[in-house]
Amino acid sequence: KCEQATPSGEQCPARMKRSDVHNHLSVECPYYNVGCSNIGCEDFVARKDQQHHLSTCLCAVITCVCGDQYLRKEKDVHNSVCPEALVMCAQAKCMTATKRKHMY
Repeated sequence: KCEQATPSGEQCPARMKRSDVHNHLSVECPYYNVGCSNIGCEDFVARKDQQHHLSTCLCAVITCVCGDQYLRKEKDVHNSVCPEALVMCAQAKCMTATKRKHMY
């Protein structure tokens, strides 16, 4: 029986021969904690939650429509200079939003 469990107490239901435990843990067990593959992230999550973590990880590299790449945690910084970001016209009473690259 696999002894892996999540912090919330979910237990892996798998049963196997003692000789198969190592393979189960290193390859199959959805409850086994694995490290995030993003450089700079030190998080460990249950294998079954890895895809969700990768989709929200602050250390993930994002490719913007402008072609630039940045870390998810730097999104606000990138958006403040991105030529493809929508910005409001600086002219008084103009309520038009346009891409930054068209403002100058």
